[in-house]
Amino acid sequence: MAITHDLTFHTAPGTTDGAVMGRDTTSKDAFFGGVPAIQPTLSLGSATTTQIVQALASLNLVKTTA
Repeated sequence: MAITHDLTFHTAPGTTDGAVMGRDTTSKDAFFGGVPAIQPTLSLGSATTTQIVQALASLNLVKTTA
């Protein structure tokens, strides 16, 4: 199976500026050289601090240390 790359950025809908990365919740995105991952999902109101940090770390938005 061929690997395709979708490197297209789109203007944010309903705005005159901004950009959209990832077209939906199954699009894989990464930051700061991290491994691309799908959008993490958390339950609003019941997510723990650890779960929030793990979700941010999965996108490489925060760096965790042991």
